[in-house]
This record gives sequence, C-alpha cells and structure tokens, in this order.
Amino acid sequence: MALTYWNDAAGVPQYHLLWLEGGAWRAAAVSEFVTRFSLQGLGTLPLPHSRPALLVRRDGVALCIFRSAEHGNRLMLTLIDQPYGDPGRRRTMVLLDEDLGFYEPMVDHAAFTRDGSLVMYVQACAQDHGDRGDSGDWREGVAARLIKFFGHQVNGWKVNNKLGSKKRK
Repeated sequence: MALTYWNDAAGVPQYHLLWLEGGAWRAAAVSEFVTRFSLQGLGTLPLPHSRPALLVRRDGVALCIFRSAEHGNRLMLTLIDQPYGDPGRRRTMVLLDEDLGFYEPMVDHAAFTRDGSLVMYVQACAQDHGDRGDSGDWREGVAARLIKFFGHQVNGWKVNNKLGSKKRK
C-alpha cells in the first residue's frame, strides 16, 4: 500500500491511496482539496498541504496523516476503511487543533508496529518562497514536542463514528 499525491482531472493535487487487490494495483483519491499548487520554482516552496504519512492498522484501516491550509494548517487524519475506493468508507478528523504552519508529519513507525500507538514529532514551522524570506528572518522559533495516541485510542477511531469528526473550515 502507498499514499502519494498527483493532480486530479481539474488540476488540483489530491492524495491518492494505492493498494494491491486481486493481483492488480488500484488507486483512489482520498482527499477533496480545492487549492491548486505546483512544485515548480527555485528553492523551497510554501505548500498548502504536507506530504501525507500512511499507517495501516491490523484491521486493514488505513490512516492518512497530513497538514493542510484548507483545514487551518491543523494536523489531520483521514481514516480509510475497506473497500478503499468507496468514498463513504472515509472519515476526516482533527488530531491536533492548532495552526502548525507548514509542518510535515513525522511519525514513529516503530511505535505503531510495536503496539499500535501513534507517536509524532510536532513542531510548527514557517516557510517563505525561495531559499530566503523577504524579511530575512524566516525561521520559526517554536518548541518541538512529541504527541502520543495510545494503541487502544487509535483502534477506537472508526469510520462510521461521527464523534469528534470536524467539517472543513
């Protein structure tokens, strides 16, 4: 299984889940973004969405972890249940309700494999266009921290359980 992004038919980058089914690779868009962006240009770029992180629970539910400007730059989670191509088998919820700027999710895969816990390194960050900001001071001085959701919490997240789900702002 893999999770990446590419443009949809309208030219808007979407997260796509890829999985092997019946000897063939399948793909389905698992986001509904409306913001267009391109990776063209010099230096670093302030992107509206992070690269997604993928984890898969033992029951087959895929966890897509991301940050998006369309969700107030909060840390988000989309649960994707089988059959993966069915949009009705997804639920997006807020994991951390604060503006993280241009944060990219950093997940402890070993902890998830060991006991099903979701442990992430979190630090809000800024990002100007190019290698230098217009102000010359583009580094964000925010403390880093670890956040943890225990295995029983992660396994309790259900696609059909609307408790705690948030609508897009």
